[in-house]
Amino acid sequence: MGGAGKTTLLKEINNEYLTRTQDFEAVIWVTVSKDFGVDRIQYALLSRLGLSYEETEIQEWLVSRIYNFMRRIKFLLLLDDIWQSIDLEKVGVRAPDKKNRCKVVFTTRSMDVCSDMDANQKFKVDFLCDEDSWRLFCDEAGMLSNSDIEPYARAIVKNCEALPLAFINVGWAMANRNTEEEWKYALEVLNNAPSEFRGMEDFFVPLRFSYDNLHDSTLKMCFLYCALFPEDYPLAKEKLLLGWGRGHAIMGSLKLVCLLESGEDENQVNLHDVVRSFALWVASGGTKRKEKFLVQACRRLTELPELEKWEQAERISLVDKEITTVSRVPSCPNLLTLLLNCNRGLSKISNDFFQFIPVLKVLDLSVTNIREIPESIVSRVTALGFVKDYDNYTARTVGMFMENPTREAILGLSNLGVFNLYYSFEEWEKPDCGVVFQDLQNLSHLISLGITVIENSSLKKLYGFHHLLNCIEYLYIKGCQRLIYPMEIDLGSEEGNDWLPWLEVLALHTLPSLTGIWILLVTPKCHRNLRYVNMWYCPKLKNISWILELPCLETVYVFYCDGMEKIIEDNVVIESPSKVGLPKLKTVCFRSLPQLRCIASAVLAFPMLQTIALIDCPQLKKLPTEGCDPSNPPRVYCTREWWDNLEWDDPTASSLLHPQFIAC
Repeated sequence: MGGAGKTTLLKEINNEYLTRTQDFEAVIWVTVSKDFGVDRIQYALLSRLGLSYEETEIQEWLVSRIYNFMRRIKFLLLLDDIWQSIDLEKVGVRAPDKKNRCKVVFTTRSMDVCSDMDANQKFKVDFLCDEDSWRLFCDEAGMLSNSDIEPYARAIVKNCEALPLAFINVGWAMANRNTEEEWKYALEVLNNAPSEFRGMEDFFVPLRFSYDNLHDSTLKMCFLYCALFPEDYPLAKEKLLLGWGRGHAIMGSLKLVCLLESGEDENQVNLHDVVRSFALWVASGGTKRKEKFLVQACRRLTELPELEKWEQAERISLVDKEITTVSRVPSCPNLLTLLLNCNRGLSKISNDFFQFIPVLKVLDLSVTNIREIPESIVSRVTALGFVKDYDNYTARTVGMFMENPTREAILGLSNLGVFNLYYSFEEWEKPDCGVVFQDLQNLSHLISLGITVIENSSLKKLYGFHHLLNCIEYLYIKGCQRLIYPMEIDLGSEEGNDWLPWLEVLALHTLPSLTGIWILLVTPKCHRNLRYVNMWYCPKLKNISWILELPCLETVYVFYCDGMEKIIEDNVVIESPSKVGLPKLKTVCFRSLPQLRCIASAVLAFPMLQTIALIDCPQLKKLPTEGCDPSNPPRVYCTREWWDNLEWDDPTASSLLHPQFIAC
């Protein structure tokens, strides 16, 4: 991340080795930056080496002169701020190796650059610890001897989130501020409008480079969208994807340039608080103050902010407030996104609220007490371009998220395209509820559906609506007492060969009669996009061999399945024999499986496996180490006692995984 201290560390290396002449004959510093040219690096090298040059000199001669000189010396080349791979040979620099004992050290914000440059070693510059953060801030602000000031100063340090450049800028701005009132006001500004704090715009400059370097406008939009959620708010990947309308590759791209971070688990990402402040600054037009994003910081907000602020807004976030009613009628000609989720007391929105919001694309009313959809959204909301992960498929739709829909609400939303009821509404086809699958089937624009089912009869009815099956991305089946196979279909039929093609998340919970997933053989097209499988309390389930037919599977959770004996059974028949494993599997977590003896007898490939968690699996004695990537072995979470009693077919596997063992 910009401001973490990469350049400072490189300068320390430069200063240290300039005085240690016995180590290197030449220590050469080059600031590369985003818009570098090979000639710029060459001129810096020639200047540092004391060699004359002409700017009109032919490129080939420059390369030859640099190479002939540098091949005779032992050098340390320091390249600061690389944004893309540099071919050192084209510059005239010979490759460092053990024989010539030369070194090249560079800083970058992108892990891709490290890979493209074939770096031998990679060091991530992490944030400062609390003690170092406080010390650095005090150095910049001057020693804080006033006990009345210190609580505000420590709160400001926490606000800077362990980024050295932020401490330097904010500390510099607060130097010579000696009154409690000044520090209290500074903290309020940092909490509510960080970009207005003296020095913060200087801090935003390095982050702006990362943002500007994003290669397309969609990446930039998706990054800014993350700032709509409150500070320290867990960003669920699925929620972001519904708002973005784009796939997981975007998250990967933003993480590679350190604008997003990995979350506490595989299903979340984090937005650093300081980076969030930067995103809001950019979204509001920077110094131009266009107020395109309206995000309220006040947690106890009980009513809508001033409607005058809504006129220029494109995205408004009122997430996790205490709003109970929405009665005023705003004029929002540009509003695309309105987030009202997690206002648990919100029960009513006036019927004409959306009358002057003509281009709204995403409306989130999840975790509210809304029971009735306002008439104005039925008649006024226009369409949303929603681009799926699959090739060249676009649809025009409206995104809606609700907890408890009524039949009238569903029937009224004829443009509805994204409807997520996963882990929430479950009263389908019940006589006293009146909400039936046919209501969803009539939504001709529907392309993304999350749904929860708790009755065998409801599940069988759902399988009769082929349009819905082609829209389901999130499926939660729970409490169906007599369910033996959740996928009770004829795979010889046309629909069966392409069963649930866009399903990404499958959860099976408390299914006491479940013995398998499929009655017949799985075909390659079935569940081809399934990424996440979660199974709890399925005591008769003995294996889940069918996961071998899931090319996109990333995460598997199996908890409290007392009858599970093997994850992959010995005689499993795979429709596509060329498949030898799970190419994208990253996380497996098995808990309370008392009969589990083996994960897989055959050798299967898990090249992307990052995490194995095994709790209360007493009969499991071996790990499937043969299929893991030896250069990047997975972390193993388990008890010390279980680890010490593991059996190893290959003695080297124990030494490979031991550094990755984490006791729990």
